[in-house]
Amino acid sequence: KEPTLKDVLDRVDFAILVIFLIEIFLKTIAFGKPYICDSWNMFDCFIVVVSMGLSILQFVSDDKMLDQILGLRGILRLLRLIVIFRKVSETQSSASRLKSRSSGNITMAADRVLDTLESLQGT
Repeated sequence: KEPTLKDVLDRVDFAILVIFLIEIFLKTIAFGKPYICDSWNMFDCFIVVVSMGLSILQFVSDDKMLDQILGLRGILRLLRLIVIFRKVSETQSSASRLKSRSSGNITMAADRVLDTLESLQGT
């Protein structure tokens, strides 16, 4: 039987959820307790784990009534977008605060390394 568009989209949705789960796992390892204790990160993790559970449930079930309940994943996707937009907004405001503190002279680590190498070559 050839997979329908819905089947393909469900598999893509599951693959994206796996990527999100890996992202959460890696950030937990990298940032530790501060990452875990942030309420927005906990909310994000909750959304991803519940969405993953609903996706798995959809793969193993053929119940039509259950399919309607699993439509809640759309709401969970919207909630995840809210978390993402909040993080982007927070990052932009942090960058603008940092920029104003340093009088607009922000250099990246790579730029500083290149400047250091150039100064060492000159001596």
